[in-house]
Amino acid sequence: MHRPFEVSLDALMNVAVCLVGSLIFVIIATGVGTAETNVVIPTPIERHTTKRTIYLECRNEQLFLVSVDELHHFALRAINAARRATSNDAAAFLGTLDSLRITNETYQVDLRQLVASEGRLLSVAPLPGARGYPLPDYSREPADGWYATLLARMNHAGENLFFLVRDDSFHTFKNARLLAWETGADVSFELLAPADAVSFPVTMR
Repeated sequence: MHRPFEVSLDALMNVAVCLVGSLIFVIIATGVGTAETNVVIPTPIERHTTKRTIYLECRNEQLFLVSVDELHHFALRAINAARRATSNDAAAFLGTLDSLRITNETYQVDLRQLVASEGRLLSVAPLPGARGYPLPDYSREPADGWYATLLARMNHAGENLFFLVRDDSFHTFKNARLLAWETGADVSFELLAPADAVSFPVTMR
């Protein structure tokens, strides 16, 4: 006679125990790894402030002061003069704007953008070949250096620094920020791609 067919569960139980043990190990390892992971808290990129903002662009591993008030002032004068000269004729006005060039040592103003934004944005483009201030090592900045002098003249109660950081100039930015922190300056920043326009909120007067 044939013996009855028997199924042994011992092998299945052994496999199940191994799987459960492996799962528990993975859960514990994941928990430990999470607990040991450093939590990175980013520096605030932008903060609302009532202080006067000093803008510095970090580009080509150099610092560039963006004289927003000065550029805005001359841009408004040019816009108002163009309107008077063209008697507010739209086509003639825009043609006149295109013929104007408002610059300082490092930047040129986009007059059309200023008008199109109804005075809300001052957009500037770097001038080719413009040279900024190198800051390769924050510990070697002399007391009478350009950046050290700017920091020394700051009114910390009423002014703050805002860095516009191109992705080729993180080293310069970190050096400049360390020096600013040492003087107690209020610092914020924005990260920019190489081709990003530089625009600032302004008010038409």
